[in-house]
Amino acid sequence: MITLKISPEKHLTLTNHAKVYLGENKIGDINIVAPEKICGKSIRDLNFILYVNTEDNCIKYPLEFGEFSCIKIPITTDITETAGEKEMYIEISLGGEVLGKTNTVVLKVQPVMLLNKQVKSRSELENEIKELMDIINQNKDDFNSIKEAIEYKYIEIPDDTPTSEYSKFIDKINSDADLRRITEAYDFDTLHIPEGTTRIGNYSFYCSTFSHIYIPDSVTNLLGNRAFAYSKIKSVTVPDTVKRIDGNSIFSNCEELTSIIIPDSVTFIQSGLCGYSKKLKTVALPGNCQIGGGCFAQCYELEFVTLGKDFNSDLDLSSSTLYSAETIVSWIEALKNRTGYQQAYILTIGSVNLAKITDEQKAIATNKNWNLA
Repeated sequence: MITLKISPEKHLTLTNHAKVYLGENKIGDINIVAPEKICGKSIRDLNFILYVNTEDNCIKYPLEFGEFSCIKIPITTDITETAGEKEMYIEISLGGEVLGKTNTVVLKVQPVMLLNKQVKSRSELENEIKELMDIINQNKDDFNSIKEAIEYKYIEIPDDTPTSEYSKFIDKINSDADLRRITEAYDFDTLHIPEGTTRIGNYSFYCSTFSHIYIPDSVTNLLGNRAFAYSKIKSVTVPDTVKRIDGNSIFSNCEELTSIIIPDSVTFIQSGLCGYSKKLKTVALPGNCQIGGGCFAQCYELEFVTLGKDFNSDLDLSSSTLYSAETIVSWIEALKNRTGYQQAYILTIGSVNLAKITDEQKAIATNKNWNLA
């Protein structure tokens, strides 16, 4: 899933990896996330058109934000019929008058690659190579079996190759580069968790080297404590089939993580979500969701944070001082009106960020029975 995020200032951010593949009928969605207000106007009063410039033409997608501030556009062969860079931007208008457009981001379409259908560890691959060499040694006189065994490891043998030359392909398997070739065939930069998976256990991908992780729609609860902690993951988009994130510190200490998008379907997030992921820059959180403590501890680079409508949970975003005043005001306006509730919730943003907004703007939160700290 590719995610575009519109900031309150109309900037456009590509918050998930832009890797799509040529020739597939439907590889996923463009997920468009917007704040409740842009340039002081409610997104439901504005008109949006997504432009995707391909090699031959410009594709237009009219966007309409309903109850939620998130829209999905399917990526089809209109976009992926040719390889190359596709420029995307969003035009914003009001009552027929164009207010402006966002900046441009680039979607990269690559030739089709063989994606792994099953996630395998390095040790499993090494064991497979050893087993393959055993098969070759046991079947030296059966060249057809040897050819099949070699090609099973993604080393192609042309049909007109004489059997006397098979040895050079066997040497390739035994070379120092064998694991690299298999890794490339399996696209080890991206982890595709198999479709049908329903739960991800504790420490499942702890310290893994994957840059991107695809979570299938069959997953309804991210259960595993520290399942992706200390990994090299760069971006996360949680599918809208997920209802709860019960795993403690599930994406913590991810030194390359820059963005995480959590859909409105999620109603509970366990503590420590992305704590100590110090490059984290972009976050989208659902409104009606209870959020545990320390989810963004020491996330010093946080800048683009979107809160869902009627946001209703204590939240600490004080680690960063990079937020704009307009972004902070958008949080206050997204807060649920808790007038009449006995308990006031707390939005902690820190003294530096508090100084960016006026007393009148702070009073909006107070009047909703919220405390700013």
